[in-house]
Amino acid sequence: MPSPIADLRNLLLAETAAVQKFIKLLQTESDALTEQGLFDQLPDLTAEKNLLAQELGELAVHRNAALQTLGFGADHAGTQAAAEAHPEITPLWETLLVHSAEARDLNLQNGTLIDTHLQHVRLSLDALGVVTGANQQLYNAQGRASGLPSGKSLATG
Repeated sequence: MPSPIADLRNLLLAETAAVQKFIKLLQTESDALTEQGLFDQLPDLTAEKNLLAQELGELAVHRNAALQTLGFGADHAGTQAAAEAHPEITPLWETLLVHSAEARDLNLQNGTLIDTHLQHVRLSLDALGVVTGANQQLYNAQGRASGLPSGKSLATG
């Protein structure tokens, strides 16, 4: 049976690997947001991101439990204290921090790109409303027509 410090070491390695996968996913998301023709990938990427975020959350819970087993706090400060008390995990903790910061920065960058796209869509829809004379929204948040005059469908004859 591995020692508690070996458990923490393995959890830090697993968490770092998951964060690295998250970074690659965020880079793919960034490409989908900036390159022509890749925008349709976003729903699948979002689903993958959500699953990976859940996995990262579970790994953090396990890391916090391992920290408590070792007598440290179940938080960032506790992990820092464990790294100071057990120098063999210090490089693992520092690597996790570096990759986590990179993931955070990429996620913020992608959020800014998404906000920019949303603002462009809103402005385009507003302009379309002015051109058509519609005072109501033409499309709802799900992209479905709304606020258009109802009438008999031409297809029903």
